[in-house]
Amino acid sequence: MSSLPPQGRLMARQELTGLSEQDWREWLAHGASVWTSRSHLSERVAAFAPIVLDPREPGPPQLDEALRQLHLPRETKRITQIAIADSIATWSSGDDAECACFFLELAGWFGCQRIETAIRALLSRPIYTGNRAREQLAHSLAFVLCRRVTPEAALSFARRMREQRLVSPIAMIQLIAYAATAAPSSLSQLVKELLPEWDFVGSSPISTLARMLADQVVDRLGAETVVQILLNPADSIAQFLRSAVEANRLSITIRNEILVFVGSIAGR
Repeated sequence: MSSLPPQGRLMARQELTGLSEQDWREWLAHGASVWTSRSHLSERVAAFAPIVLDPREPGPPQLDEALRQLHLPRETKRITQIAIADSIATWSSGDDAECACFFLELAGWFGCQRIETAIRALLSRPIYTGNRAREQLAHSLAFVLCRRVTPEAALSFARRMREQRLVSPIAMIQLIAYAATAAPSSLSQLVKELLPEWDFVGSSPISTLARMLADQVVDRLGAETVVQILLNPADSIAQFLRSAVEANRLSITIRNEILVFVGSIAGR
């Protein structure tokens, strides 16, 4: 990840904090447009000049780190968050989906107080994009929702994403695990609601998606909670979840009526 030397950071801070609110918004919008276009690497390096980013690495986390290193005044941070929110809220299907994804992910890294309002606006309009763009949007939405809103709000947005056919399994798995932190006992129901296309009866518990589901659930809820939920599976989804968790993360056995579980099974 590229960074400026101390003197360069001071000069960049002076230059950027001297911008008007409108110029700051335009600087962000132009930089994101250049970064997400198919520009030459040299153009991407200078997309957010005077900040220099590595064009071979993801842009949002780099820009977040660079802005933090500048120790921006509180007002400039506020303007930045507003600009991010506005870029998300005003996006439409006629715009580049990658640019929307850039700002969604930047909101996840940098923060955005108006993120719920912005996402609500984005999801309020019909989304006419191809499958690849839908998948990108779903992944970026899941990223920011799991970092910047409550589990309850994330679940509400996940339902709206399904209505808009932003239904990437990877994104839904992340949102299921995060939403379940507010009500762990609802895990099976969340899986059923947000992944209705998944044929659990015919699926392998060691598939890539099953492993991701097991990882997300255990990482979010903790091993002890997961074991308590899945010890006596009440339906086929819970049974699949237990099989996936046992195959990929935990070994669950009962010895003399005492529950024993071991995390990080061999091979991980």
